[in-house]
Amino acid sequence: MKRFFAIIMVLLTALSVGGVILYSVHKTMATGGASPEIHFDQEELEVSTGTGDAELLKGVTATDKEDGDVTDSLMVEGISHFVEKDIVNVTYVAYDSQNHVSRAMRRVHYTDYISPRFTMSGPMLFLSKNVGDLMNYVGAEDVVDGDISVKAHASFDDTTTALATVGTHNVEISVTNSLGDTSRLVVPVKVVEDVPHSENIPLKAYLVYVKKGAEFDPAYYLTNAEQAQGGSTMGESTIQINSNVNAVTAGVYAVDYSLIKNDMISAMTRLIVVVE
Repeated sequence: MKRFFAIIMVLLTALSVGGVILYSVHKTMATGGASPEIHFDQEELEVSTGTGDAELLKGVTATDKEDGDVTDSLMVEGISHFVEKDIVNVTYVAYDSQNHVSRAMRRVHYTDYISPRFTMSGPMLFLSKNVGDLMNYVGAEDVVDGDISVKAHASFDDTTTALATVGTHNVEISVTNSLGDTSRLVVPVKVVEDVPHSENIPLKAYLVYVKKGAEFDPAYYLTNAEQAQGGSTMGESTIQINSNVNAVTAGVYAVDYSLIKNDMISAMTRLIVVVE
């Protein structure tokens, strides 16, 4: 008897589930079950970085069997990380009057994309007692996301104590934008025990990107280029420049500027040069 009732319960459950499924199918058919169709005039779109949704929607239409043209409902739902060099997948969504949703995806090629670049508001030259402040001077700019400085971080294989040791240490800074593109830069950070006073030798920039093979003049980045050694002096002072930049070989280099007064270094600063 118990087995009989168990079989009856299973049959009733199956009928109930089947009824729900039939009702759902009927409801979908009754309200116009077909979803809109999305059409592209180009399989792959080429745009410049920073292009907004309006440009991404050009040449995209949507039609529905019951409602006809529903292009006005089209929206850009999302943009993927890079799937190939400078290429992302953009997902589009369209609705009809019954709130049926369709999605479609196409490739978009950014024709002028540049990976995130770093900025520096101060020199990578520190007294051993304040080297921990180096990220206060590092920022990042991106052609897609704009200012992404808050995403930048530094990594150093050794401890902070070791980084504070007098000498030159290679510190990697990195940042990732919304497209999943990560830029990394190994920066030679110079740590000294005494002197800096970098504000006495203001520079036009503390990090510059230079095309490989281009001419590079370290004196150009001095706010007052005439202070450089070989030009006129600043009172009894002059600025000496020590550069290891090789503009024909890609890499990260440094230029050190020293303010010499009465045959002694009274101030120092540093420019980081990235040859691309």
